[in-house]
Amino acid sequence: MTNLFLIISFIFLNGFFLVFLYFDLKFRRVPINFFKFGYIIAVVLNIIEYLFFFEKIAFFLFLKITILIFVLFLSLILFFLKIVGGSDGKLIIFIFIVHPILFLNLTIIFTFYLTFSLFFVIYFIMNGINNNFLKNNYSFLLFFNSNSKIEILKKVYIKIFYRFFNYSELCDYMEGKYLIKSLNLIYNARKNKFQTLCQIRPPLIITIILTYYIIFYLNLVV
Repeated sequence: MTNLFLIISFIFLNGFFLVFLYFDLKFRRVPINFFKFGYIIAVVLNIIEYLFFFEKIAFFLFLKITILIFVLFLSLILFFLKIVGGSDGKLIIFIFIVHPILFLNLTIIFTFYLTFSLFFVIYFIMNGINNNFLKNNYSFLLFFNSNSKIEILKKVYIKIFYRFFNYSELCDYMEGKYLIKSLNLIYNARKNKFQTLCQIRPPLIITIILTYYIIFYLNLVV
C-alpha cells in the first residue's frame, strides 16, 4: 500500500511538472489559479495519507507543520537572496506538501535545497567562465573600459550574473528570460553588432525538477 501511494503521488507530481514546465518555459510565469488547483489536490492526497498510514491526527499534523516550517524557512532564504522567484518557491513548497511524509525527513529536505543551490551556483560559474574567456569577453572589455569607475567586486558580480546580447535580436518575449539592465549600447566590432547588458533569468523549474529526481529517485540520498 505504501509503494502504491508513493507511485500515485509520483504520477500527480509529474503531471504538475509538465504543466509547470509548459507555462514557465513559454510564458516565464505560472498562473495563480493553477497553483490553487494544485494545492487542492495536495490537500486531498494528504488526507488520504493520514487515513491510511497514521492513527493520530495530532502526530500527522505535527510532522506536516514541522516540514512546512522548515521548507518555508529555506525557501525564504533563497527568495531574499534572489535565487528563486515566487513561482519557483511555490513549486518547491508544493513538492514537499505532495510527497508522502513517510519518505521525508529534515536531512533529505536540507539536501534538496543544498543540491538545488549547487546547480544554481554551477550554472552561473559557467556563465562567468563564458564571459571571462569565451565569446563574451570582448563585450565586457568594451563595457568596463567605458565604465571605468565600476569596482572590481562589482565587475566580478556582473560577469557572473549578466550577459551581453545583440540588441537587434532582443524580442519582447525575451523579457522574461533576460532582463535588460543597461540602456547604453556598445558596438562590438568583432561581431559587427550593437549589444546591451542583460541579467540572466534561467528557468529554475528545470533545476528544481532535476534536483527532486536526484534526491528521491536516484537514491543519492537515503
